[in-house]
Amino acid sequence: MIESIPTSGISYQPSFSPLVKTPVYFWSDVPTVLTKRVKILDEIVDIKLKPNFIWHYGDGVIFATRDVGAAFPDGKIQHTYSRPGHYLIELVTHWSGEFTVSGVSTPIPSELISLAILPISVVSAPIRFVN
Repeated sequence: MIESIPTSGISYQPSFSPLVKTPVYFWSDVPTVLTKRVKILDEIVDIKLKPNFIWHYGDGVIFATRDVGAAFPDGKIQHTYSRPGHYLIELVTHWSGEFTVSGVSTPIPSELISLAILPISVVSAPIRFVN
């Protein structure tokens, strides 16, 4: 089953150097529900997993959610950096769920965890006053 769990890719918008004091939208490309059917010892086992996400934005801020996020304008996972710099985005995905055999569902007693890391550079824009 471990081979079947997708790795979490990180995407963000704007994809070119985001600006300080401007929201950056983040999302992951994993499904909101993962279902698999496997055969173990002549028994059909249905497995259903759901992800929980913990976003580390690299500046000390952490955000936990069940939402996979989305690009602007639909994205609910946003972060605004207050200073320019290079940051490492870490996305920890916790998979939990249940398995069903012969119509009887049982919670999976532990969870699977995957980690994705992506560097991001946040820049400041020059301020110009025009008349």
